[in-house]
Amino acid sequence: MTARACVMASVSGLLLVRAAGTSPRRFEICPGGAAEIVTPQEVFGACESNNECSVVLKVTHGAVSFLLTGDAGKAQERALLQDDDAASMLRATVLKVGHHG
Repeated sequence: MTARACVMASVSGLLLVRAAGTSPRRFEICPGGAAEIVTPQEVFGACESNNECSVVLKVTHGAVSFLLTGDAGKAQERALLQDDDAASMLRATVLKVGHHG
C-alpha cells in the first residue's frame, strides 16, 4: 500500500472509529502504517466553535509521516504546543497546515 493510500485509509478509519464511539489515541490502519490523534482530549470541550475543534491527525507509513491539522486555529495550536504528549508528536515529513493552507 502506498503512503497516499495509507493516509486516505487513516482518515476513513478515523471516521469509523469516531462513529463507533471509541477514541484510541493510536491505531494501526494499514500494513506498515499507523494513525495517531494528536489533539488533546480537553481541547474538544473548550472549543468556541466547531471550526476550532479539528482533529489533528498524524499518519506514519514507514519512514514518512504526515501531520494533518484540519482547521486548527491559533487557540488549538497553542494547546498542542503546551501539551507534552501532543508536542512530542508534531514533527512530521509532510505538514498540511490548518485553515485550508
